[in-house]
Amino acid sequence: TDSLGRFTFATAPTGTGLVLDVSGAGIARSAMPYDPMRFARLPAPTEAHWDDVQAAGGLFIPDGRGTLAARIQRDGEPVEMAVVETEPDPASAPIYDGATAIAWSFTDTGEFGLAIAAGIVEGPTALQILDGATSSVAAPIPVREATITFVTVALNPAS
Repeated sequence: TDSLGRFTFATAPTGTGLVLDVSGAGIARSAMPYDPMRFARLPAPTEAHWDDVQAAGGLFIPDGRGTLAARIQRDGEPVEMAVVETEPDPASAPIYDGATAIAWSFTDTGEFGLAIAAGIVEGPTALQILDGATSSVAAPIPVREATITFVTVALNPAS
């Protein structure tokens, strides 16, 4: 890892269900399922920023639970006006990107296509995305205790 936190794999990891994790002093513990076909840039918000997000969004995360942060895209572009549901259910209603980094919408995704579901029981989580008249389900996503799991979900191209 270099001074900016960047690293590369000398050889690509193999196996299934692999997850990249990041943690450290002042960093909110974060994870991302590993996809060998995609360049990975794992977000690592500071604990202070994550605390601000939780407060501004009214998020409640009981002990033993984690968070799912999904960037929703179609044709490489963020999807606006999408809503999400998870199974298991989160402890807090999902929040969606708003006008600023900590001004959240409680209705649907904004210009960045970001949805956060907090307080999910640790384990595989199904993510359903409702986008107007269409509905998509992402493969089970591994949510971990006290961790923000980041995913990018690519919806089918518009017809």
